[in-house]
Amino acid sequence: MFENKKRKLKLNGVAGGLGVAALVMGGPFAAFLAYGAGYIIADKQLPDEDQPWKPVNQLLYANENQKLEYKECLFDKKGISKGIIKTISGFANAKGGNLLVGVNDAGEPVGINLDIKKFKSLDKLELALRDCISKNIAPNIAKYYRFRFENLDGMILLRIEVNRSPQKVFIKNEGHFYMRVGNQTKSLSAQDFYTMHSDDDNNI
Repeated sequence: MFENKKRKLKLNGVAGGLGVAALVMGGPFAAFLAYGAGYIIADKQLPDEDQPWKPVNQLLYANENQKLEYKECLFDKKGISKGIIKTISGFANAKGGNLLVGVNDAGEPVGINLDIKKFKSLDKLELALRDCISKNIAPNIAKYYRFRFENLDGMILLRIEVNRSPQKVFIKNEGHFYMRVGNQTKSLSAQDFYTMHSDDDNNI
C-alpha cells in the first residue's frame, strides 16, 4: 500500500509539472495531453524499486513456469544453495521472474525460519545473500533484482524478484551460462546461449 502511494505521488508529480507548463504555453487541451504524456514517461523511467509488488498469494500453489520458481530452503551443507544462484542467473538471462524461497515444489509455504536463525536477523541474512550473488554472478546485477520478506502465519518467505539483465551474466567459478527455459533453469554452452539469446531478442 505504501509503495503504491509513493509511486502514484511521483507519477503525478512528473505529469503535473508538464501539465502546468503546457497550460501556461498552450491552454487546457495542451495541458491535458502533456499530463497524459508525462504520466506515461514517468511510469517508464521510475526505478524498479518503486514498482508495486505482486501479491504473494498470487504466486503460491501455482505451477512453476518460465517466470516462477520455488525453493524449499536457502542453504545446503556448503552454504547458500547453488540452485538459488543458478535460478537468479537464469532469470536474468531470460525474461526475469520470481523466486520464492521457503516454498515446496507443490507451492505450499514452509518458511525459512531455520535459515534465519543461522544469521539471527533478516538484515544479516539479506546481506549474506547479496554478497553471495555478487561473488558468484558476473557482471554485477544488483540493480536488476530485489528482495522482500513475507510473513504468512508466522512463516517467513523470501521473495527474490529478478528483472532481465541487458548484459549476459554467468557463474564466475564455472564460467557457465544459465537460462530459464520453461520451468527449468538450464546450463548452456556459449554457442547455445548466444543463439537462444539472439532469437529471444528478435522476438521482442
